[in-house]
Amino acid sequence: MAVHEEVAFRDLWDEPFVAGAAESGRWRGYWLATDEREGHPVRVGTVADQPDERLGAIADGYGVALAPRPPPASTPARASPTGWSAG
Repeated sequence: MAVHEEVAFRDLWDEPFVAGAAESGRWRGYWLATDEREGHPVRVGTVADQPDERLGAIADGYGVALAPRPPPASTPARASPTGWSAG
């Protein structure tokens, strides 16, 4: 999948997913896109609570995960004497 710029969500339905803890409730369902699966069950490859754990699980091949698409054009933040500001 990494060679594709974009994949159809339906093509991911049978892939194992890296999921958040069950205690995260609605957020777990949101990031597993349970409402978008037309009744197809989620296959959880592993559970990870922290972002670095999720990335590590993906890199180690335990599953895939959905992520927000970055905006087409973004402004990097730069340091200023008073803190961070959009440039």
